[in-house]
Amino acid sequence: KTAYEIYQCDWSSDVCSSDLTLRHQEIKNLNMSPMTMVFHVKDVRLLDGLEVGSKVTFWAAKEADRYVVIDVKPER
Repeated sequence: KTAYEIYQCDWSSDVCSSDLTLRHQEIKNLNMSPMTMVFHVKDVRLLDGLEVGSKVTFWAAKEADRYVVIDVKPER
C-alpha cells in the first residue's frame, strides 16, 4: 500500500462504470512507474466521501486488460 492523490473522479451510481483517476508514485507490485492514470473501481461505494485532491491509500490489481481498485481508504 502506498499513498496517492485523487486527480479526477468519474463515477456514477452504476457500479459497473465507475472510474478513478489517480496521480501515483511507483507501484512496485504492478511494475508501474509514476504517472496519472485511470483505474476501474469495482464497487462505487468505496468512493463515498472522497473528492478530487483527497489523499488516499489504495490497493489495485490487474484483471484481464485493466487495472482495478480493490480497496481505497482516505489518508489520516
